[in-house]
Amino acid sequence: MAKKAKIDPDKKWLEPPLITALSDAPVKKNTFKEDAFELGRTMGPVYDILRHPKTQTPLSIGIYGTWGSGKSTAMHWLEDRLDLWTTDAIENKKEDRVKVYSTWFYPWKYDKKEDVWRGLIAEVLLACMNEVEDTGSGTSAKLVKDCGKFLGKSFLHLLSSAKLDGMAKIVDEAAEFLNPSKAYLNEFETVLENAVRDTLGNTEGEAPQRRLVVFIDDLDRCLPDVALQVLEALKLYLNIPDLVFVLGVDHDVINELVVGHYEKLGLSPDKSRQYLAKMFQVEIPIAPLEQKLDAFLLKQIEDNESWDALKLNKKEAEIFQSVILKLSNGVPRDIKRLVNYCLMAGRGVTFTDDKDDIKAGEAIQFSLLYKALDEHGKRNMLTSTAGQKLFYDISHKDESKDSETFNSTHTADMKKLVEDKTDAITKDPIIRKLLTLPFPEPNRLGTLASSFKTSARHDGEPQLIEALEKHLNGKKWADADEADLKSITELDLSYNDIHDLAPLEGLTQLKLLNLNGTKVAELAPLEGLKQLQSLGLSSTRVDDLASLKGLKQLRILGLANTQVDDLAPLEGLVALEILHLSDIPYLREQAAGLERANPDLKISFFN
Repeated sequence: MAKKAKIDPDKKWLEPPLITALSDAPVKKNTFKEDAFELGRTMGPVYDILRHPKTQTPLSIGIYGTWGSGKSTAMHWLEDRLDLWTTDAIENKKEDRVKVYSTWFYPWKYDKKEDVWRGLIAEVLLACMNEVEDTGSGTSAKLVKDCGKFLGKSFLHLLSSAKLDGMAKIVDEAAEFLNPSKAYLNEFETVLENAVRDTLGNTEGEAPQRRLVVFIDDLDRCLPDVALQVLEALKLYLNIPDLVFVLGVDHDVINELVVGHYEKLGLSPDKSRQYLAKMFQVEIPIAPLEQKLDAFLLKQIEDNESWDALKLNKKEAEIFQSVILKLSNGVPRDIKRLVNYCLMAGRGVTFTDDKDDIKAGEAIQFSLLYKALDEHGKRNMLTSTAGQKLFYDISHKDESKDSETFNSTHTADMKKLVEDKTDAITKDPIIRKLLTLPFPEPNRLGTLASSFKTSARHDGEPQLIEALEKHLNGKKWADADEADLKSITELDLSYNDIHDLAPLEGLTQLKLLNLNGTKVAELAPLEGLKQLQSLGLSSTRVDDLASLKGLKQLRILGLANTQVDDLAPLEGLVALEILHLSDIPYLREQAAGLERANPDLKISFFN
């Protein structure tokens, strides 16, 4: 086998860079030349609604999609076109057009529900002053005086960014009377409606001249109280003509949040769902077509010279692209993350000068196998000699032989390693696809395998460690002792790209754990968390609940939008009071048995 050429250690670090990374930020501007996901198909009708003179307002529009599916990009697509429409109307004096202005509100920036409604209303008012043409300082001063007493002094910070002459003076004068404690909030709706109407300059009963669209993004990333407060603000304070709210949300997450909140108040799940149905008059699901995802991935690679720099052969490139699409589950953000993951793996081995001589393609194959095995909760197979031998045998087998030939050669160590998942792992289509490429000889995997083993054992996934360190009073995770771990009683990890829960094994006093929307599949690390009372697993990859059967204190469990098909492990959880499930007939049958055994249990079903 040819050895890597020796590189002068100093010159190696002076060579030009070979790879860069893809950003997962939404496309915000210049969306006219390219429309990778044909957003015109889904968002074009919304664009019509927003600018049509006969559109009845107030109006709320829900753009539904899972984490990373492109909700933010879709909303920026709308903003871009509305800006073009309105600019053209102003510059060319097209008086018959409704000028549509837009602003953004990010509720996840708030951690107190008392602040979020004021923040939302302040953004509406600021947009009226900043965006609408012909808004002078006199109108702005009246708006600030009329509304400021309800919003408090925190409103001043936002006001200071208004692009108007004399705003500094208005802010100084406003500081004397901004005191929400002296205001009656039940007066606020009328005051706010008048302020918005005066600024937009529309006349009741006539076609509107101007309209304001407020984009609200990442509502499902908020703390529950904050998300609910946004919905309440839309219903109570912002039911105002000429305002349109466009919200990007994960429907399942928000639905479960609303149902959970109102269940505590004694409202049935069906009536709770009606709350959300009444909230949005227009609903649009975002789900890129499969062929568009193929084209999107190909473009990410074609536009990034880093992929070519790795010098993969044609078969490697085709297989890796196919696997990236499968592992991403059609989520554009995950496609980009996986491309970056492969680039890092392939480039990393070119910086080493070890005896194993691992090529970029082999490193990417190993890394993607690691991801695929994580779906089965068995990524440790790749860091064990027995697992490496299995994959080597499969990848070099005679295609005429059945895979059972290889299953029968497992050693006792192999059987112990994979338990009862051997067949599922060896027949997994993603794993089989990757193993159509020659897997490296196990004796060449020492350095590469140990780098994965070390990372998994000591560091954990960055997002998980970052969340844990927020509870350690300035300590690093590596320095945490047993007392530190026991001090953590609540942990929200929702909507993070988290797979491995191993670092949670020592959190024996944990009472609340939110894993909704993560990539978690394996629950074994939770078996020792005997104090756990609330566990969110909705929209995860969990399919087996056996690890939960010992959690006798569990009161609330979310399992909507999972692959769970057997509820038997829950039969002994007598403290369980609230259970969320996918609305599937065979689960309804099992759920009925749980309800008979536990009359206090309330079960909600989600489509």
